[in-house]
Amino acid sequence: MRALQHTTLVIALLVASAGCASEETTRQPAADTGATGDGSAAADTSDGSSEADTTADTTADTAVDTAEDTAVDTAEDTVADTVADTAEDTLPDTAEDTATDTAPDTTVEPIDPSRVILDGPCPQESRVGGFKVEMNGTIGYTAIDGVVRNGVPPASIADPTFEEAGCRLLRRRRLVCEPPCAPSQTCDVGATCIDAPLGQDQGQVTFAGLVAPVTLSPLPPGSTYFFTRLTHPGFADGDLIRLTSTAGYLGALELYGVGVSQVAPTEPIVVVTEGQPLALAWDAAAPDARSRVLVELTIDQHGLTPVTAVCDLPDTGSAVIPSAVVDGLVAAGVTGFPSGRVTRRTVDSVTVAGQCAEFVVSSVRDLQLEVTGFVPCISSADCPAGTTCTLAIQQCQ
Repeated sequence: MRALQHTTLVIALLVASAGCASEETTRQPAADTGATGDGSAAADTSDGSSEADTTADTTADTAVDTAEDTAVDTAEDTVADTVADTAEDTLPDTAEDTATDTAPDTTVEPIDPSRVILDGPCPQESRVGGFKVEMNGTIGYTAIDGVVRNGVPPASIADPTFEEAGCRLLRRRRLVCEPPCAPSQTCDVGATCIDAPLGQDQGQVTFAGLVAPVTLSPLPPGSTYFFTRLTHPGFADGDLIRLTSTAGYLGALELYGVGVSQVAPTEPIVVVTEGQPLALAWDAAAPDARSRVLVELTIDQHGLTPVTAVCDLPDTGSAVIPSAVVDGLVAAGVTGFPSGRVTRRTVDSVTVAGQCAEFVVSSVRDLQLEVTGFVPCISSADCPAGTTCTLAIQQCQ
């Protein structure tokens, strides 16, 4: 706009200058150049105007034409120069300013870990697998592993027998088919053979928010995912951890977890006594932590249908397992060396067409268990005086 205003001003000045030149030309005497051969003044033309007037008019017209041409040329040159100058001066600045001011912002706004939605564990009846980032405090490593199957393995579904105060007693199924199933099949409820659920390609799976980003592809056989080269600990307490995948068996996944602190039981040995509640203690998480604690106790290692006590508890640093749960656990049988585990974790999940996959971020620590009145053994040397080791159940009797 400023260039056009400047051009208009130049044209106006040049036209005005041409007008002045025309007035001066018509006032010039014609005697010097218009005398006849006999020295007399030039004769008037037939219309009564003089040759001097004609010359003056011609000169004036020429001056005006010249001025107009000059003005146009000058305007064209000025516009060209102005455009060139404007382009030269303005384009780099404009490009730079535009890139700074109007370029789309591709920065992803950070998600507050305290507000991210975590959908919790899958129901065992629809759990086809998932992924976990596990920080193992007993051995001292952080690993990633996972698998997504095209169905739920029948043996992975346990039968609940009792529940109280966030704790459940889960009995493992004993599935037997006669005749035995083919290698590609498995025994289902009702003693029928079905195709065994197999691991599926879930695409490339990326984990962001760990000490280093990790992208994994499915590994044969079984399309499993596995990574053990993370620095330990593999994530920081409170950090948001994001799982995404390219399109795979369940489509493109997007799941979240929150880094947890390493869990540590405060008692070196946990003693299970029939008829008494079981007190548990561990280092508590921060008040605003998203984690919960999962406690698993197994004291029947060799039973055909062993029972496990599973408690999903608030991460407050302590809990009491009711005596009814303890009694049901002991009554189900005590064989072998009892085992326990405490897991601090966050869990997210997604369900697609009735199939559910989880994403677990956890810190785990083994518990050393003892059951009052029972002594596990691998030989009679492990047993108190007057008893011997029954190897079939690994108990002193």
